[in-house]
Amino acid sequence: MERLVAVEALNPNHDKLTRFLWFTGLRCNLNCSYCDHHDQISPYLSVEMVKSAIQHIRANFSDRYLEMVLTGGEPALNPDFLEILRILKEDGGVHYLGTMTNGMRPLEFFVEAMNWLDIMIISYQLENPQREKVLEVIEGLHRQLNHKFGENKRWIHVQVMVVPGELDHVRQVADRLRKLDIPVTLRRVRPLLHRSSLGTSPQFVKPYENPLIDGHQDPDLIFDEDVPVDYYSAEELQILEDWDREWGGVANFNQVESVYEVREGSNIRFERRPQNVNDFLMRGENNYQDWLCWAGNQSIYIDEKGNVFAGSCRVKKMGHINNGFTIEESPLICTPGWCRCGTDLKVTRFHPDFADQVRLSKK
Repeated sequence: MERLVAVEALNPNHDKLTRFLWFTGLRCNLNCSYCDHHDQISPYLSVEMVKSAIQHIRANFSDRYLEMVLTGGEPALNPDFLEILRILKEDGGVHYLGTMTNGMRPLEFFVEAMNWLDIMIISYQLENPQREKVLEVIEGLHRQLNHKFGENKRWIHVQVMVVPGELDHVRQVADRLRKLDIPVTLRRVRPLLHRSSLGTSPQFVKPYENPLIDGHQDPDLIFDEDVPVDYYSAEELQILEDWDREWGGVANFNQVESVYEVREGSNIRFERRPQNVNDFLMRGENNYQDWLCWAGNQSIYIDEKGNVFAGSCRVKKMGHINNGFTIEESPLICTPGWCRCGTDLKVTRFHPDFADQVRLSKK
């Protein structure tokens, strides 16, 4: 018998790495049925707010390696998007900069953006009526980056947002991109069952219309913890699990070191394993209720209003980008329990009985 008791970075140097996930705004040019956080009217993130944020980031995180990913909404819609990238990379002290995008801007726009980006994560939306255009942009970007940057590699990573009934197309897309050595991962989505939680967005979000089938319950497909979601068929879930196993090692930036307590009769030993964070989701090992974690200095979330939180789970509010925020020097108690964000899943964490299994507890 075994159980997960701790998670930390594979590389000890990454103990001083801070990842920022910045939700830059609600505006989006798509209207996906499973997205609860978008509209077409909210204001864009301003250059002034970005400059304010980097003042506080440089003051509080000067001794740390900084990674930042801009998301939304659709961050590339911002008319100041390229200038924001330049400021963050050249003036903001951000060592590794990325963005998530639906890939709907012109190819030339994305090529220019890669002058400052180290990685572009393109969410391939199956509900996008122009999805073939997005594939052509991805392929064109791949060719131009190889020509422009050569060995000074800029990365493209494609995550396919999988909806039921589209697995044949998913396989075709994955095979097409992987032939070019473009990394592909699959993201299962959760339908929106509780429209009361959408705030100002309901008028822009399409209703959930898919029938519930097969009676399958999966912890990663639950929008509300009390509501089982029978969104994919049992056959589709098995296929997705097989593909995750086949392709899981592609996203090396999602690797961590897991510590398992292994019991064999009266013998107890601890086993350390490199692992992809997606495995935690697949195996239901992503409930860390009452564990201790370093989200307050390893995973920072900034929302569309500029509020700053420890973790995408928002376990603790740390301040605001205009008024200041400080790093958390001690681990926080996990109160949300379920952890689903890839950025948060890479944070150093441990069951309170096993603090001696992680490096940060020994410093």
